[in-house]
Amino acid sequence: MAPQSNGKEKCNIWEVVLDKQLIFQAHTSQIKEKYNKAFRAQYSLICISSNLNLNNKVLIYLAYLRPILTYASHICACAARSNLRSIQVLGNKTLRMIANASWYHRKIDIRNALNVISIQQFIQKLAKNFYGKLPDINNLTKFLLMIIMINRIVRD
Repeated sequence: MAPQSNGKEKCNIWEVVLDKQLIFQAHTSQIKEKYNKAFRAQYSLICISSNLNLNNKVLIYLAYLRPILTYASHICACAARSNLRSIQVLGNKTLRMIANASWYHRKIDIRNALNVISIQQFIQKLAKNFYGKLPDINNLTKFLLMIIMINRIVRD
């Protein structure tokens, strides 16, 4: 998909919506819409009344739903905390449903019981891996990504 920019505040490149201030609000909204659509499609498999065992439900989350939440997250790792938080809320709700946990169970206990790392930790792991391999790339893209990262760090 070619970049779409017609003088507006947002630009869509490979299903990543870039905004002028690089806070990724539009991209986060797009991710939430896609996730909700995929979640509704898989709801009958991961709901409480499903006959699937717990391990299979977790595999559906890890293999199908979490990649939707973390799409292009190595670039969006410097997004605003509120946007990353809204993505993490969706993952936590899904894990709570899979584990059939009540409201008083802590999120970290649910993740530990299911042996799943948090969305934030997963994004950090992807970003470290991505930016660690960046010096080995010999083209202009690495410089553009470094500029984005440096601009975001300076702003915080």
